[in-house]
Amino acid sequence: MPHGFGQGITIPLLKDKSGHLSDLSNYRAITVSPAISKLFEIVILNVCQEYLTSDDLQFGFKPGIGCAEAIYTLRTTVDYFNAGGSTVFAASLDISKAYDKINNFRLFSVLIKAGLPKWLIDILLCWYEKLVVRVRWNGSYSYEYEFYVKSGVRQGSSLSPSLFNVFVNKFLVDVKQLKVICNGFSQN
Repeated sequence: MPHGFGQGITIPLLKDKSGHLSDLSNYRAITVSPAISKLFEIVILNVCQEYLTSDDLQFGFKPGIGCAEAIYTLRTTVDYFNAGGSTVFAASLDISKAYDKINNFRLFSVLIKAGLPKWLIDILLCWYEKLVVRVRWNGSYSYEYEFYVKSGVRQGSSLSPSLFNVFVNKFLVDVKQLKVICNGFSQN
């Protein structure tokens, strides 16, 4: 894997112009990767699509489905159990920052257990070892300083949403294996 494939330029974007400019949480970073590495990712996606699958209850980062379908599924489920006289208690998990915080060792462990081919794991490991970013701020670059990316899936990557879905899929599969759904009803 060429070193250039791992390089990126991170650009902090202001979330709220009326917020404090010195507040780090008021910024969202995007990373621009080399075009050739993006093209390579698209090839990997096409070749490995059968390995990069996730449960039907995973609504994120999939073509044709998203928040509206997730909300519909939740609403339909709640209505079904309410109609049967049950009270429904729900818990939610905010994983909005998870994309950047995934432990890479854990990510690769899950990818191996999910059955991704060894050659793909080797490519991704080599690629992730070389991930470095420089920051662009107001037209200036941190050329003297580069930061090694040690966690999370690659920002700006076409492949990362699929890797993230495979990672999160483990949690969905584990919950389904409990064979318990709303209010003690067993799954058939």
